[in-house]
Amino acid sequence: MKFDAMKSSYKPLLLALVLISPASWTSEPAGNARRPPPDPDPRSRAIPDLVCTGERSVTVATDDLATGSEETPLRLRLRGNLLYLGQNSNDERFFGLINRSDRRRWVSGTSTLLLDEALERGVWVRLSLDGTRISAVRCAPSRTTPQ
Repeated sequence: MKFDAMKSSYKPLLLALVLISPASWTSEPAGNARRPPPDPDPRSRAIPDLVCTGERSVTVATDDLATGSEETPLRLRLRGNLLYLGQNSNDERFFGLINRSDRRRWVSGTSTLLLDEALERGVWVRLSLDGTRISAVRCAPSRTTPQ
């Protein structure tokens, strides 16, 4: 008989524990708990999520070292270890895998991306048998979470 009386006295306590919202267990207010975490600083990643754009490139011919300059839009997008290349966001295509070579240099095939410490300015160098194409680029973190 004592056991049945104890069992019935624990029912309200058990019901109260079940009804407590898991959101109340967090140390943050409920409004902050619903927001996604901010994007990490791109400089903290081995391969940062970046979008780099350029407007002008210089080509150096392999045979006679003649140079030529042209106004050609360029867009590079780094996402994980994938590199996408195009003239704008509508025509970008998968270019290849990109790997970190050293502190501020990333390599994909015969192409190299060199950036400054802030990951804002740099140069994209693309080598081929015919010549070397060099493009100045400006970079910004790509948005990975909707705002």
